[in-house]
Amino acid sequence: MMHMSPIFLPLREQHDRLRGGSLSAVQLADAAIDHHASRGALDHAYLTWNGEAASEMARATDSVLASGGDTGPLMGVPVSIKDIYAVPGLPTYAGSARRLPRHWEEPGPMISALLRQLPSVMGKTHSVEFAFGGLGTNAHWGAPRNPWDRVHHRTPGGSSAGAGVSLVNGTAGLALGTDTAGSVRVPAAMTGVAGLKTTVGRWSTAQIVPLSATLDTPGLLARSVDDLVFAFDALDGSLATRSSRVPARPSLADLTFGIPEAYFWEDCSPGIAESVQAAIRQLEAAGARIVSLDLPRTDEVFTLFQQGGLAAVELAAFLKTQLPEAIDGLDPNVAARVKAADDIPGWEYVRRCDVLKSLTASAADCLTRVDALLTPTVTLTPPTLESLEPEGAYPKANMQALRNTVVGNFMGLCGLTLPVGKDDAGMPVGLQVLAGPWQDARLLAIGQAIEAELGNSLAILGVPPARDIGVKQSWHPVTLQHERSAGMTELNDTTIDAFRAQLTRGECEDLAWWHACQARIEAFEADVQAWEYLKPLTSTAILPYPGQLLRGVPVGIKDIIDTADMPTTWGTGGYLVSPGAVVDAAVVTLLKRQGAMLLGKTVSTEFAYFTPGKTRNPQDLSRTPGGSSSGSAAAVAAGMVPLALGTQTAGSIIRPASYCGVFGFKPTVNTVSFSGIKAFAPSMDTLGWFARHIEDICTTFTALTRSDVIKVLPDLGGIRVGLRNLPGDGPLDLDVEQALSSTARRLEQAGAKVFALPLDSRYDALVMHHQVVLAYEAAQTLASEFQQHGEEMGARLVELIEQGLATSYADYRVSLLAAEQCKQALSRVFADEVDVILAASAPGVAPAGLHATGDPVYCRAWTLLGVPCLNLPLSKGQDGLPVGVQLIADRWQDEQLLSIARTLINALGMQ
Repeated sequence: MMHMSPIFLPLREQHDRLRGGSLSAVQLADAAIDHHASRGALDHAYLTWNGEAASEMARATDSVLASGGDTGPLMGVPVSIKDIYAVPGLPTYAGSARRLPRHWEEPGPMISALLRQLPSVMGKTHSVEFAFGGLGTNAHWGAPRNPWDRVHHRTPGGSSAGAGVSLVNGTAGLALGTDTAGSVRVPAAMTGVAGLKTTVGRWSTAQIVPLSATLDTPGLLARSVDDLVFAFDALDGSLATRSSRVPARPSLADLTFGIPEAYFWEDCSPGIAESVQAAIRQLEAAGARIVSLDLPRTDEVFTLFQQGGLAAVELAAFLKTQLPEAIDGLDPNVAARVKAADDIPGWEYVRRCDVLKSLTASAADCLTRVDALLTPTVTLTPPTLESLEPEGAYPKANMQALRNTVVGNFMGLCGLTLPVGKDDAGMPVGLQVLAGPWQDARLLAIGQAIEAELGNSLAILGVPPARDIGVKQSWHPVTLQHERSAGMTELNDTTIDAFRAQLTRGECEDLAWWHACQARIEAFEADVQAWEYLKPLTSTAILPYPGQLLRGVPVGIKDIIDTADMPTTWGTGGYLVSPGAVVDAAVVTLLKRQGAMLLGKTVSTEFAYFTPGKTRNPQDLSRTPGGSSSGSAAAVAAGMVPLALGTQTAGSIIRPASYCGVFGFKPTVNTVSFSGIKAFAPSMDTLGWFARHIEDICTTFTALTRSDVIKVLPDLGGIRVGLRNLPGDGPLDLDVEQALSSTARRLEQAGAKVFALPLDSRYDALVMHHQVVLAYEAAQTLASEFQQHGEEMGARLVELIEQGLATSYADYRVSLLAAEQCKQALSRVFADEVDVILAASAPGVAPAGLHATGDPVYCRAWTLLGVPCLNLPLSKGQDGLPVGVQLIADRWQDEQLLSIARTLINALGMQ
């Protein structure tokens, strides 16, 4: 089970085992990496994942330990860091759409004190933009998912949105956050972990992107109060001018707790007040003295908070003086409050500062009567993202989420939260413990006493529900909704032409789409596994050529295509690897000249044949995405990239496009050069591409071939469409029959004439001839690989090569001649009878299971004929899975085919 992983051990035990040799830093880092692979994409805790570098650092740490070195208590501990801290080697976005200037990657005192102890930095966690929000949402990058609800996407709390999630899902043992109005305590409470807000000024905020220079405080999140104590003692001596170690845990019988009767209990969601009150009763039964105590002037605190406090004014000042370019692109929920600061006069800001000083003095005096004040941390059940969409819903929920915690900030207190139960929705409930300023160490000792009686998070909450990997997703390109909650934005689903227009108008930067894709990859790659290699941003550049149609467009490259700066494995699983080609494949060079940005290499089946890769179908993770261009089709379908290259030698573009529900285009053979691509059957190998929009298929064709822009016709009047599958006697699932019928009806409604197309029996024989040509040519092209790695190859590939080795040249020639005769005859059919042919893309929906890639039977003949084919993702089957059909034109009539398809899609209102 997940909680049995070593990363879930208490930090003190990790420390002792590391030094005793029964645990290594590598084991801890690998545990975090494994958890990120299993559920990191769903939880979406990290903006920047640093797993590979953390693993390397862990190895170095183990070497230091082995030599007797000890750099500090946090040595080897996996740590996550909120993405408003400057960390060397990691970009800082502060939740914004743009990477901040490089000086925001130079560490301040907090990070320097941490890094000196050699922890394993697992990555930078998501933050609300500029930390200005208490729910954890972000319009640019999506919200992390609260792990305690596997059905609904609930907020994790903010602004340290990913911090608590990283602890619950086992990708970190300690998390760094910040707290200005509750941004450590709120996410800790909502995700069921412990969180510490330090006294303002105790720890430096230098090189932490500021929200409010007056109120910002660094803070810690961990799975238990005792872990917080361990980390606090490890850091405080290097950071605080008035440092003190946490004293021994007091007895509850020696403690007096104040319980307010007003303010903190208002508007509690069902089950929250009850859980906190039950915890207080348990503490009282264990000997603690409970007294009534209301903090003075709490209503005044809340009124000031509703007016914007100091944060709106101070953030506005920072942005206008330091990052003015970020203002126009702010998250609407942040922008509204920043803009409101313009209406606050200087005298009002000074007045508010004076009020806070007075509030701090009043609270400090009041709390001298007790050891600590106990309240609910948050009175609101973590809301679902959907519930925040109506007008005014977000500000109301945000205000309620922060109303209890902001008291600690405005009154200069230190604060702690720890889990005490679940509310009626099954979500964690936190108990807030507040103490006077500079009482941080004493507060933590009190928290230890409370935790010793009530239990830690694991004892109280258990483990979060396992995610259901087999749940079908609802990502179909025809009905795709903008899934901001999972990193899906308008930019992820825009078109290439629309993005180029935004660039021209100066509305976004070249890297904007790249970053949107990276967020989507972080959200879903661990489940879909579409990528063999992801290219680091530092090695990405746009070549300066005029008239670039693909400028700034991220592209996935099938992992049989040569790239000079990325490795290639040809889908072999590692038995054959090239670290990089001498030169790029021709198509890669063409893409770069057009301004495209290579995002990475997508998974291929073994040498583009039938042995499945690791990729899963985004529409249903238990089903195949098809082959061999499986990664490209799945990456496009999941919104991880707008455009991806594939190849087809049998059905490896059309079939995965049909299964995954995207457009897939196989041009006329040799339309785009195959130079630099691993050949399989050279007479049929064809380079093509996948996209979610027909416009992107067309724009890419224009960019790579220098053709005219593909036009939309006024209608399809006069267009002749023949219905014909090859082979004609193959069985069709009901879903496919309905898809063909529906598409035929749509074509007729758009003005086309649709009719059954008779073709003689020699066309049906093309499927057999395809197999002969495929085997013969594969045995030729893979002769060296078979000689050296035959024992490691998949069984079906070996069988094909052996078939090819046994095929005579005479049989091969017969099949080629039969294909040539059909090509010429079919050209006459196209000239005299039809403009395009409508046929099935595959026998049915994507088959269940990952052991095979489906049947390309309805693609083989068309591929052998070398004609252009386009999968249309227009339908769904009875179980909601995509069902594609293909349009086919004569050789070199690609532009006509695309024009007809674009007109049809336009007529259906699916642009």
